[in-house]
Amino acid sequence: MNERSGLKLKILIVGLAILLIGGFHCAMRASLDPVALSVLPEVPKQGAPIVVTFYLNNTSLQPSTMTYEFYANGKLIESGATTVASLNSKKYQYVYENTVEIGEQLNFVVKTNSAGGGDYEEIVSTPIYHPHIWSSFISFASFSTSVMSSMSSLAYYQSSFGPSTGLKAGIIVARIKNMARDQILYKKSPEDATLLLHLWARFGSSDETNQYLTRSFQSKKENVIEFLKCYLPSSTGLEPDSPHGGKFNRIHYDSVAKVVNPDNVYKALKTLYGTRLDAMTRKEATASPENMITYQFIRIHFIAISEMEKVDETKIPYSQARFN
Repeated sequence: MNERSGLKLKILIVGLAILLIGGFHCAMRASLDPVALSVLPEVPKQGAPIVVTFYLNNTSLQPSTMTYEFYANGKLIESGATTVASLNSKKYQYVYENTVEIGEQLNFVVKTNSAGGGDYEEIVSTPIYHPHIWSSFISFASFSTSVMSSMSSLAYYQSSFGPSTGLKAGIIVARIKNMARDQILYKKSPEDATLLLHLWARFGSSDETNQYLTRSFQSKKENVIEFLKCYLPSSTGLEPDSPHGGKFNRIHYDSVAKVVNPDNVYKALKTLYGTRLDAMTRKEATASPENMITYQFIRIHFIAISEMEKVDETKIPYSQARFN
């Protein structure tokens, strides 16, 4: 029975997985291209909103001033200039009202210019389908869009696509929680764990995922390492010096922070490593994949704490400010 429930859950979330993977791929490109552009859903429903996200990326070691222009179907929507810190990015999101007819193409373009990167242009076009093929995607696209938008509220999309959307999201969360009662998600299904935890936190409760994960770390101190490994791009990335994107970076850290308080991850690592944790060197980190991912996490964690201390005037505790 549990296996059948798990299979049904995976069928329900496969569409969401495709969109999350697409978003993650776009985020990972932040270290490569001056612009990363994504559009959701890829198969829009006529009259439904489209979420356009783009990142302006600075891969140099110096701050960079970038000018940008954002076009939708040839019309200039936004333009401006901004300074991006070294090895950092700035995110922009827009909700575009889709007024094109079924079967027509949508084109989104971001053009940038910077002293270090010169002129750059990124284009994303929605695919053109025959109307009969297009119609077969409509119900899935409307559901995926309403669940996956990180900018517009679920209530907004429910008004666009109907009240059943919220019910579907609730069913998925209920099934994830049911699976979690009998197993540790990131140990039983490491390839699906990040998606399952994200959906649970996003459409259920981040407090629940925080408590669930913290208890799992306390049940066995090595569990925290297994949890962090789930956020690496691939199994090959577990090699300490892998050149293929296996490094645990700020994108992964921010994803972790959406499902569990990073302070609790740090405390679990402290229990595992003891006094060696804060004094770990790069040389020690290369001794094992476990040491490397720990080293990478704590370095980013200390940077995040430092960033929060710089805005201390808000008087919001670090744990509350980061975990939301």
